[in-house]
Amino acid sequence: MKVESLPALTDNYMYLVIDDDTKEAAIVDPVQPQKVVETVRKYGVKLTTVLTTHHHWDHAGGNEKLVKLEPGLKVYGGDDRIGALTHRVTHLSTLQVGSLNVKCLSTPCHTSGHICYFVSKPNSSEPPAVFTGDTLFVAGCGKFYEGTADEMYKALLEVLGRLPPDTVGSAPSAARARECTVATNTPSTTSSLPATWSPAMPPSRRNWPGPRSLYRSGQLARRPSLRLLSVFLVSVDQERGHPEWRRSTALGSPRCRPPSQRSSPTTRS
Repeated sequence: MKVESLPALTDNYMYLVIDDDTKEAAIVDPVQPQKVVETVRKYGVKLTTVLTTHHHWDHAGGNEKLVKLEPGLKVYGGDDRIGALTHRVTHLSTLQVGSLNVKCLSTPCHTSGHICYFVSKPNSSEPPAVFTGDTLFVAGCGKFYEGTADEMYKALLEVLGRLPPDTVGSAPSAARARECTVATNTPSTTSSLPATWSPAMPPSRRNWPGPRSLYRSGQLARRPSLRLLSVFLVSVDQERGHPEWRRSTALGSPRCRPPSQRSSPTTRS
């Protein structure tokens, strides 16, 4: 499996996922279709599949043009608002790209139909990869446009946090630095964590130390499994504790909207 990262817009990435055996390929969030077509020709592969993480313009805005440039594409996603959608998927839906297995992981919160894609090659020593869209970044998670802290908690800890330890992550938004490699350095089990940090306990009942105290104590460096928890805590604090954060979340980020709609701060993406 080969993954080619394609810079897009000013702060996004698209991903061309290539099956080396069959030369079949999928593109993740092709917001700049012409660049996708040029890269496909460069590598001499056959593009068959579009994997769309969510409906926001900066991820799905190129779908309709791409299917015109490359007729016959299968466009997957978890939301009817996704342009040119041909296959609606749900949690644990599976599909094939050549010999590659793709598992769909529902992670609602940033948008209600957000899907992460876990790609693996059977009987191979190659590490699997996960494409998380705007669910998780190295400096925090996606804003809670259409969900709650409890939903993001489940997405991060109970879905992404339990992927195999060697899983490699993606980086769709340079605006928040490289996206976290979700399961790398994160154990598939949390049995070693104190009981008060257990993923089984909902955020409303948690008794966790704050991320700053974890950092000062050195626990984040010594215990990589806490990094994902720290990211979540920062995001929950921002969601629940700061009026300005809540205001910007309610209005929607301009970068998630088409340019024609960015003049109105009240337009939801």
